[in-house]
Amino acid sequence: MPNISMATVYRNLELLAEQGLIRRLETQGKSRRYDYKTFHHYHVRCIGCDEIGDVVLDPPDGIELKLEDDSGYEILGHSIEFIGICPRCRDENPSVKDIKGNNRSTNDSTN
Repeated sequence: MPNISMATVYRNLELLAEQGLIRRLETQGKSRRYDYKTFHHYHVRCIGCDEIGDVVLDPPDGIELKLEDDSGYEILGHSIEFIGICPRCRDENPSVKDIKGNNRSTNDSTN
């Protein structure tokens, strides 16, 4: 439908997210993303092409309660984004080692 503006598309996606029919992904990627899978799961994002994939991983038992006890915050939920390099980018990009090294050093300095 070439006559529909992107503003209309995103406005409707936001409405669907508010109704709980889709999930808004809170990622560090280049664009806003939405997921039709509304059950709790995590994501992995490629730093080369910004592709996002699902990760089915059970969180450690009691992680939110432990954080509440340790921090005093009332925890309403959590999300985890794993960051990596997808197989396609790894195979097609000979400079992926530079990306990988830069990403690791950036992450290591912030932890």
